[in-house]
Amino acid sequence: MTFGSLFAGIGGFDLGLEKAGMDCKWQCEIDKNAIKILEKYWPEVKKYNDVRQLTNPEPVDLICGGFPCQDLSMAGNRAGLAGQRAGLFFEMARIIDEIRPKWFILENVPGLLSSKNGQDMQTVLETLVKLGYCIAYRVLDSKNFGVAQRRKRVFIIGSLGNPGCAKVLFGKEGNTKISKNDKKSIKNCISTNISSKLVKIARIDDISSTMLTNVGTIGNPTSFPIVHNGIRKFTEKECERLQGFPDGWTEGISSRARYKALGNAVTVDVIEWIGKRIANEMEEKSSQD
Repeated sequence: MTFGSLFAGIGGFDLGLEKAGMDCKWQCEIDKNAIKILEKYWPEVKKYNDVRQLTNPEPVDLICGGFPCQDLSMAGNRAGLAGQRAGLFFEMARIIDEIRPKWFILENVPGLLSSKNGQDMQTVLETLVKLGYCIAYRVLDSKNFGVAQRRKRVFIIGSLGNPGCAKVLFGKEGNTKISKNDKKSIKNCISTNISSKLVKIARIDDISSTMLTNVGTIGNPTSFPIVHNGIRKFTEKECERLQGFPDGWTEGISSRARYKALGNAVTVDVIEWIGKRIANEMEEKSSQD
């Protein structure tokens, strides 16, 4: 299967879908630092800059992307789909309508469900259904997919002429659920000594809270692992691990930009799971035809 990536960021969707056996044909991203990362790992893939100016890109089997969440997040101003950034969802819908892919995957924060008393989510679903797609959505938590981070996100799957999208999302959640026996593996995400006096601040052998765009800045209460003589912020490498990226994935841009990009990223392992389930559904349908 081929795919195109909207709001590609540093390639969380792209890496996850490639791990699921899919082939990236084009990427659309406007942030200059994120583009540097995409160019490093996908130098031959066609790049587009502004989604608002993107028209008729190469047809693909699947379109993916997490449209900007700042207007929908509980941590944001809650302008909803009327906001300048979250409103880019309609550009995503436009491109889906132009290309008519067999599948799409959309991602956003759980705040989408409650934005404007649920009216924004209803608008999203109605817009996609009017395009002729079968729709399913589910909140998935990264901690159930083999990474040491609590990160709930809403995933909306659409399929054209195939009602199997619900089957894709509502299978057994995750490939590798973190268990109590995985404490040693979790601790390996963070190389440090732990002081017993500081355990009440944060636990190094437990799952991290949701990583935000300011995860590397002082003042974010979810960003501090324990060290021998106090507390410190997560390193860039640790944040990469918490999002399922290989070590050093974001090297080549500033430290501040790395933290921001990783906080905005989708967890790779979750996308790989969804991608494999879509591929399996396509294979099953093909064998039945």
